[in-house]
Amino acid sequence: MRLNLGIDLPTGRLLIFVNPNSGAGNGMKTFNQRMQPLLSQRGIAYELVVTKGPGQAEQAARERTDLAEFAGVLIVSGDGLVFEWLNGLCARGDSFSLVPHLPIGIVPSGSGNGLLASVFASKNYPLKGEKFLDKAIRISTSASSVAVPVNLIHVQTDRKNIVSFLSFGWGLLADIDIESERWRRTLGSSRFVAGALIRCLNLRSYRGKLSFLPYDKSTRTTSPYAYPVHPCSAKERATIEPRRQRNRDDSAYSSTTFPREDDQEWEAVHSVHDVPNIERPIPEQWTTIDDDFVFVYAMAKSHIANDGPLMPQAKTYEDRIYLTYAVRRDCSRIGLARFLNDIETASHLDAPFFKVIEVSAFRLEPEIEGSSYLVVDGEVVTARSIQATVTRLHSTIMVANETV
Repeated sequence: MRLNLGIDLPTGRLLIFVNPNSGAGNGMKTFNQRMQPLLSQRGIAYELVVTKGPGQAEQAARERTDLAEFAGVLIVSGDGLVFEWLNGLCARGDSFSLVPHLPIGIVPSGSGNGLLASVFASKNYPLKGEKFLDKAIRISTSASSVAVPVNLIHVQTDRKNIVSFLSFGWGLLADIDIESERWRRTLGSSRFVAGALIRCLNLRSYRGKLSFLPYDKSTRTTSPYAYPVHPCSAKERATIEPRRQRNRDDSAYSSTTFPREDDQEWEAVHSVHDVPNIERPIPEQWTTIDDDFVFVYAMAKSHIANDGPLMPQAKTYEDRIYLTYAVRRDCSRIGLARFLNDIETASHLDAPFFKVIEVSAFRLEPEIEGSSYLVVDGEVVTARSIQATVTRLHSTIMVANETV
């Protein structure tokens, strides 16, 4: 498209997913009334997919052969649809070259928006109410937006491999997240407050082994650069930057037995070496805590929700995981209630029972399978044990171009 002044108007092509049922169910209204007019005005072409149920975005990410032709993907939903999309992408044979070059724009319509809140907090953007939504809409429909890197974590269970961008939970915080889902429509994000009150009154403990590899600060990696979203497609972008290809015959890993089909590819992109397969024993250099936990919660970003800066010191691109936990003997019901209430102001960090360790990998082995939900990025995972490791793989999220 060209204006009369002879200036080229930057354009691109976006693949847009709208979940009409997430959060309060306003996804389609947001797109039709606020996003579509701006996209048309700015000459940005798009393909719209209105999801009909769980798994549709993951299937599209896994099976579509034209994804590299898009400049980016917009997700009008919450963290759940982002989780679907990234795990579908990472099941592809070309995923490790496609994921960094296909940026994601997020317009919040779900009740969980931890990833977007973390990115917005790093840019000092508004995090609440209409200003949060307005900023997200302006970014996602702008022809001048840029994409910034966010780190991805490899999560391995005894059943499968998962990619995570945000968090892992077991115990109190995970139970609050999942059990309060029943109030999603009526209470929105306030459902977490209601769930917290109920769970603190009926406090549980969970027996398990938590093992971890402490983070080595001398190995810190450099964050990749941001890049313009438009007008290049992911294919054009990938030809400019070096690409990481999967290599199933890499001799460094060929002697190892991998129970899951894609274990070998994931191990090849770990940021640290010598992290064992989940079926193998814990190495001597790891630390193990065998105790009765109230919760274990690991963060790869700063926020679990708009008003939940659980790890405010975390960056959007990190080569570490912030592993937190509390053991039952250190906690009281009143102390936990105060802790949960204090998360919004980040004063929860002062709670004496709240332990924080920077790690490169960890493994959790619950004594009883199913004693609590295992939750990755807000999604329940069925497993006997779970392990997470930092990787060199990153996705990118759209933000405003501050230079224009």
